[in-house]
Order: sequence, then C-alpha cells, then structure tokens
Amino acid sequence: MDNNTTEKKSSFASSLSSFFSRLWSKIVSKKHVYPAFLLPVALLVIVYAMMGIFPFGERSILTLDMNAQYIYYYEELRDILHGKSSLIYTFERAIGGEFLGFFTYYVASPFALIVALFPEGMIVESVTTMMIIKCGMSGLNFFIYLSKTRKRNLPAFYMFSVMYALCSYAMTYQSNTMWMDALLWLPLVTLGIERLITDGRFKLFIIALALSIWSNYYIGYMVCIYVFFYFFCFLFAHRSKDTNNLKENFHYIRSFIRIAICSIVALLMVAVIIFTAYYSLTFGKSDTANVEYTFVFRYDFLDLIAKMFIGSYDTVRPAGLPNIYCGTLVLILLPIYLLSSKIKLREKIVYSVLVAVFGFSMMINALDLAWHGFQMPVWLNYRYSFMLSFILLIMAYKGYEALQEMSGKNIAISSSLVLILLFAVQKTVQIKTHTGGKLTPSMPLYTLVLPTLIFVVIYTIVMYLALKHKNKVVKEIALFALLCTVCTEAVIGGYFNWRAETKDVGWAKRNVYYDYINGYDDTVDYIYSMDDSFYRFEKTTMRKPNDNFALDIRGLSDSTSTMNKKLMTFAQYSGFSSKSHWIKYYSGNEVSDSIFGIKYVISDDYYPVSHTYETIEGKEGKTIYKNENALSIAYCVSNKMKDFSMEGFKSHYSSFIFLESLMGHMTDKDAPSLFNGCYSYIFELDNCRKFQRYTERTFVRFDRLDDELDATVTYRVNPNSDGSVYMYLPAYNTGTKISYTIHVDGEETLKGSYYGSDDYRIHNIGTFDAGKEFVVTLTFDMDELRIYTDYPLFVQINEDSVQACLDELKDGELSITEFSDTHFKGNIVAKEDEMVFTTIPYDKYWEVYVDGERVDTFASADTFLAFDISEGEHTIEMKYRSKPFIYGLAISLGALLVFILMCIFEKKYRKYKENERIRITYDEKEEEIFSAPVITEAPELPENPKFKIVVRVMLPPPKENDERDKDNL
Repeated sequence: MDNNTTEKKSSFASSLSSFFSRLWSKIVSKKHVYPAFLLPVALLVIVYAMMGIFPFGERSILTLDMNAQYIYYYEELRDILHGKSSLIYTFERAIGGEFLGFFTYYVASPFALIVALFPEGMIVESVTTMMIIKCGMSGLNFFIYLSKTRKRNLPAFYMFSVMYALCSYAMTYQSNTMWMDALLWLPLVTLGIERLITDGRFKLFIIALALSIWSNYYIGYMVCIYVFFYFFCFLFAHRSKDTNNLKENFHYIRSFIRIAICSIVALLMVAVIIFTAYYSLTFGKSDTANVEYTFVFRYDFLDLIAKMFIGSYDTVRPAGLPNIYCGTLVLILLPIYLLSSKIKLREKIVYSVLVAVFGFSMMINALDLAWHGFQMPVWLNYRYSFMLSFILLIMAYKGYEALQEMSGKNIAISSSLVLILLFAVQKTVQIKTHTGGKLTPSMPLYTLVLPTLIFVVIYTIVMYLALKHKNKVVKEIALFALLCTVCTEAVIGGYFNWRAETKDVGWAKRNVYYDYINGYDDTVDYIYSMDDSFYRFEKTTMRKPNDNFALDIRGLSDSTSTMNKKLMTFAQYSGFSSKSHWIKYYSGNEVSDSIFGIKYVISDDYYPVSHTYETIEGKEGKTIYKNENALSIAYCVSNKMKDFSMEGFKSHYSSFIFLESLMGHMTDKDAPSLFNGCYSYIFELDNCRKFQRYTERTFVRFDRLDDELDATVTYRVNPNSDGSVYMYLPAYNTGTKISYTIHVDGEETLKGSYYGSDDYRIHNIGTFDAGKEFVVTLTFDMDELRIYTDYPLFVQINEDSVQACLDELKDGELSITEFSDTHFKGNIVAKEDEMVFTTIPYDKYWEVYVDGERVDTFASADTFLAFDISEGEHTIEMKYRSKPFIYGLAISLGALLVFILMCIFEKKYRKYKENERIRITYDEKEEEIFSAPVITEAPELPENPKFKIVVRVMLPPPKENDERDKDNL
C-alpha cells in the first residue's frame, strides 16, 4: 500500500471521526438534557404516526378507561379551571357528589393543567399532548438520575432513558394516564433516597415523593412501599463508608430517622389530597370484605420471564400478567451485571433480592393485594410493575459500564443465555392473547420470537464493535448504531404493544367522540335557555356513562372507581341500570323520574319514553320530553320514611315492588298501587320446558332441551289501557345475556337484550292500545332460566294513583330561589311535623339551616340527605363545606412552611460546616487543624503521614485590598 493511499484512508478516517465528534458535540453540548426529553417524545410521536393517531390519521388515544372515563373528567377539569364548575361538588355525576375524590384519584397531576391551555372542543388533542409530555419527562428524569449517580456517558444515558420512557408499562397504561406520573417521578424519588442517605440532602426526596402522591394517591401509596424497600436496598448494597459522606456516627440509624421524618413531611404536604381521597373512599371503594388473602402462586416463574421480551403483550383483562418489558438490551446486560468482578458481591445480592421481592409480589396473591391497597384490581393488574422495570434498567446500566472489563466472549455468552431463555420460554410458555372475546394461548412468532432473535444478534455485534474495537471511528459509528437500534426497538415494541391492546379492548376514532358530543350540545343549551331553574335531565342513549361531564348535564348516569355504593344499590332497586362502578340512564318511568327530579329527557327515539311526558322539538334531530311531575331537589315526606330501608330488598326482587314501597313510606300510604299488571301468559315454548315452583318465592324455571340450539319463550301480553308498558324480569341466574323482541300484528316494533351488564333494569317496551295484544319473545342459550313471578312481569302506570302521590309531595317541595353546586336556598311549607327528603346523596358535610338555625341531618333510605322540619312555612338553606379539604389544606400549608424552614436551616448549617471547621485525617486519626473561614498557613504534620482522605476546603473569594496572594489562594 503506497503512502498516498494510506494518507487518503487516514484523512477519510479522521474526517469521519471528526464528523461524529461534531455530531455528538452538537447533540450533547451544553444543552445535553434536551435530547433526553425530545428523543422519547419523537419516538412516541412516531408510534402514534404508525398507529394513525391524529394528526397522522383519524384515530385517537381514546382506548379503554381513557375512552370511557378520563377524557370526560378532563372535560370537567377544564370547566373548573375556566371557572364554569366547582372543584368541591358537582351535580353532573350520579345526581350529585363531591368532586374532590374525582380530582385526587384521576386529574390531580400537575400536567393535567395542560387541558386549560387548549380551546374548547380540543380535549382529545390536549390529552394527547399531555401523554407525549409525560413520556418526555420520564426519559428526562431517568437521564437526570443517571447523570447524578453514574460516570458521564451521554450516549448510554440517552439509550437507557429511551428504554425507560417507552417500556411496556408506559405504553400499556397510557389508557390510565393518572398512573403515568409515578413512572416519571420514580427516578427522582430514587435519587432523593440516595442523596438523603449519602449526604443528608432531603429537598429532592421530599418534593419528588410529595409529587408522586399528589399526582395519584393510589400509585403514590405503592411508591411509599418502594421507598421502604429501596432505602434498605441502597443502604445494605454499599459499605457504610461509601454512603456516609457526612462521616457521622450511627449512620444507618440516622439515615432511617432522616428518611422517616422526610417521608412524614412529604405526606403532610399532600394532606389535602390524602384527607379528601380518604373521605371519598368511605362511600364504598374502601370496602375490602370480599378480598381473599391466599399465599399461592398465580402463575409459573417462566411466565413472568416471558413478559420481559418484546411483543409479549397479553391482555389488560383480569388474566393479564405484569408489564415489565423494557428492552432486549436489558436481558443481555443483566448477566454481565451478575458476572462482573467490578461490581461488589453484596450489591449484586441485595439488588437481586429486591428483584425477587417484586417478582414474588407479582406471583403471590396476598403480596400483590398488599401492593394494591388490599383491593383486587379490576383489569390492568400489577400496577406497580414499572418499579421492577426501573430496577432492572439500573442493574443493566451497571452491566453496561462493566462491559469494558469483559471480553467479546463474555458478551457472546450473555447473548447466548438470552437466546436459550427465549427457547425455553417459547417451548414452555404460552402468552395468552385476547381475541374475539376469548383468551387464546399462543407464543407470537412475528412480534416476540423473531424480533428478539434479530435484536439479540444486532446488539451483540454492535456492542462488541462499540466497546472492543480498536479503531476509534468504528467505535463511534457502532455507538451511534447502538443508540439507533435501541430507539428502533422502542418504536417497534411500542407499536406492537399499542396494536395488541387496541385489538384487545378497541379504541375510538377522534371524530366519533367529537361528533357525538357536538350532536347534543345545541339541545342541552336549548334546555338551559328555556328553563333556568334547578332540575335534572337525562338522555336515553349514551356514548359512555360519563357523557354528562362533557355535556354539562345534571343527571344520573356516571361511571367511576369512587362511586357511591349505596346510591348504586338504590338506583338498581329503583329499576335503573346500575352495577359494579356505574349507573346508566337508558329509560325511566314517571315514578322513578319524578322521585329523582328528572324533568327533561332527551331522546333520539331509540328507547321509548313515557307517553305522559310533554313532547318538545329539540335540536339536531333530538326530541325533548318534559316531565311535569318532576319533584324539586328537596320535599316534605312522612316521618314513616324513617323506617324505610333497602335491607329488605334484593336485586332480584321486582323494582316495581321497591318503588311502591318507597312511595308508600313517603306519603304514609299502605302500599299504593302505582302499577297495574297486564294480563300475560306463556303462549309458546321452543326447545325448552317449563316448571312452576311455589316456595318462599314464586318462580318459573325454563330448562333448555338441546344444548346446541337456542331456546325461546313467547309471552302474549294484553294492555289494560292506552299507554306505555314496562317490563322487568327478576331472575335468579342473571350472568348470561338473553335477547327479546316485541311484535305487534306480526311486525317487530322493538328488540333488545336482558340480563347483560347494561340491561338488567325496567324496560319501557313501547306504547300500546288497550286490549291490543302483542307478543314478547325471549331467546336464551343458557341451560336454565329462572324468572320470579311473584309480581307481574309487564305493567302499566296507574296514572291516577301516581298523580295523587306526586301531587301530595309537590305540595311540600322546596321552592328554590338561589342555587349553585355547593349552595341552595328556598322556601318550603310543611303541613305537619315531617321530614324533608332530598335527592342529594348523603354527605355529612352538607350543612342545613332552617330559618337561620342549623339542624341535624341523617341518611334516609340509607342513601339520601334528610332532616326534620316542623309544621309551617320555612326558609331552607343548604351549604356544602368539605372539612377534609379545609383541614387537609391547613396541614399541607403547615407542612410546606416546615419544609421551607428546613431548607433555610439546612443552607445555613452547611455554610457553617464548610467555612468554620476544617478537618484532616492522617495516620488513622482525625484532628481539627483550623477553625476559621480562611486558612492562613499550612498545618504541621508528622513525617510521612499515611493520608486516607483528601479534604476539599471551600474558601470564600478574596476581597479587594486583600494582602493574600490571589493567584495562589
């Protein structure tokens, strides 16, 4: 090879090396933190683009709970931030309830303020932006943790930050945005723990822990458990002299006292969240009576290992396993971490024990329940699994640092172990994916096995070149390729995860949400424009139970994990669709609608509405029905109502019986006949036989004959009068949905379903003429259908009886003169000493004043706010004051003041320690050599001292006219 060729190659290599050096310098110069935020953001945007999410398509991030719940809560939060609604209380959820529980559980994140920055009608875009920013912050905070605890290596910092920000937990739980904050705060919490132990610095820990709990107290509770475990992990993983920079005696004990005090301060700083959340939970969410604590393994160890591979998404349903995948590179580096002689054995043991703690917590039922606040999760299991991903990434990063001491052979061996593990998983584990409503066992070939093989090979080659090749240019190119590979895998893994989840639970197009909301806006505005009094109204079709938040409707429908259980039960017994964590209004009747004060019903004529309601032409093709008998929010009832309790009723009793008993107690009438049973009989059976039973409860049982075919029961029904007919089928076994069809003169007029999650309720099946017989056909595929028949299945309203009862109640209703979400004022006339029944769910923080004097309140029908009143005309005033919020806020402000004083004291104390006392250690002795802010002469030392510590002395800068030598100071 001639000299010219050599010079050309050398020049090319130099230029290439210079190019990559300049590229890195531009990326990581003084603004090196920007890529830590922007890189995960860019990668998530690419994933969104691949999924066709707006503006890259018509899809949206509205999937699962984001679609059914959170998007509506953000709509309400935006109204609150713009002064349109109250943060304390709202009547847009389940006829009324405190909103602070919603706020603390769902939208307390500081990032939620973003929704106020977007114009009205762009709520989906604001939440999408929020998720993108949270992803960037997760990467940035992980970068900060590494930069403060490890030797500077920016390319590696970026790689691991990307793996953390786009781990499978971060992608799967985007449908539950409230849980994402703990993911992004965790690196800062961890850094705060380490600083608290090593240097006694507490500010970061207190702030990060407080933000974690503030953002979501539920996951914040799990972070507190993590703090406990990680504190001991870090303390015992290192020698005392490595973590005791303060050189204090009893370092372990003092560290524990410090972290205990700081944790208490952090908890007190968010007392306003904790107090209001706790009170919200007392309405039913805190009930743990049916939880079983068993120490049994839920699945095999290899099942958990399988979830560490790319494309291992199974389901978010109850059968789902933990989401702990955080990169194939992690799998390769973990053996390096364990094999490295550079990493101390005690650290390996302690961190491995911590990983085992997380692993067993996810596998053993009782331990997992403890992490979840002793509540069985409803879908989306193992909500603390991101903590395991974080620990694995920290261990993997230390393994990456140890690669320098490893040979290429060690890297190859580690990669081979991963492939062996993949082979073992592929042969023994079946990832259960949810398809077509059923869990189907499979090991995804194209989303798990092949991608893992490809990335293991690429990582092995690139890591070897980046760390072991002698040519600097090759190393820099390989290092850049390694970062690109990590980013590529993050995008592919995120895409696989999102695609599988949307196939599992579906998602909504952006325009579907906006079209539905916009389709009701004008009608809602029209109702408010023609009637500015206080009332409730509803609609017979819904996109989701929480539509009322987006439409500003004071109604009954609602869905939330903080639902009032007693209200749900009352609604269910009253004939509304209510179950688990929701209430849904599809159709009511004159009795239940009037009791709850539902004055208007918006209908698109899919579900029939009571024939007694006045018809008003609405907007956008909607029809408005007005219930003239809707009662006020408060009205006088008989003292007999104090004896009414739901204890005597069960969900399979007829709702018609419940309503008659309720009205009888309100009006002091002995079981008023509110409903007239229609004459009906079983006309035909197909593929089933009937058994009539007369025991404590009268019921008819239908047994299917041929298991391969559906069975049908046909009723003929003859109405007694013109008007609406209602159907309620109380059954013993209601787990399987059946279908029904209504035929008049052989033509189908209505079809629907029953016993499904939404359908076990009173159905308005249409308006019929007196004596005009119609046919109801029930179709089922269960082996046995048992229907209780101790009350007619088909009824009509007894209009005279109902009107008489409602007229009596209307005579004593509250005439409202002033109202807001937290305040009502009006006049009421009591004919005798009675009680006032309100349709406000009972809350002890409602204060009631009668003629200016505060009176005691109590729960009527186990559910509603009520109070006694004497005969005559009175002025009533009701105010809602959330004392948990007031007390919590006072404690939070006090704790914040304590924190500020701690910071001031710490600053002065450290300045004093740095400037006054200067110590030096030699010959295993420690002596104070000077006690002044400035050293003026060198100390006398023995000959050949054996120094163990080099002391850095912080000196103040020289002043003007200082005689000291400024250059040598």
